[in-house]
Amino acid sequence: MALYQGDKIVDRYFVTGGFADMGADHCTILADSAQLMSELSVDEAKSRLRDLESRWAEIGPNDVDMHDQISRELQSVRAELEAVQEHGQV
Repeated sequence: MALYQGDKIVDRYFVTGGFADMGADHCTILADSAQLMSELSVDEAKSRLRDLESRWAEIGPNDVDMHDQISRELQSVRAELEAVQEHGQV
């Protein structure tokens, strides 16, 4: 998500979960989390991804709730990594 002042982008955020309500002259975002893109790190995201992948490998086949939770976290971290790499953050 980009925050504009006039025609200029003043900040970028990585947003997870929630929804946005957009109108002609406003945008309201209710999100599970929002972080400044400038505060994100590829190395930290990769580390979290490795940890989540390890946890995923250890989940028992009948632990559906844990599969769902880790799956959502994996999806979020992968999206974060993609966003950070796309916008040149290191």
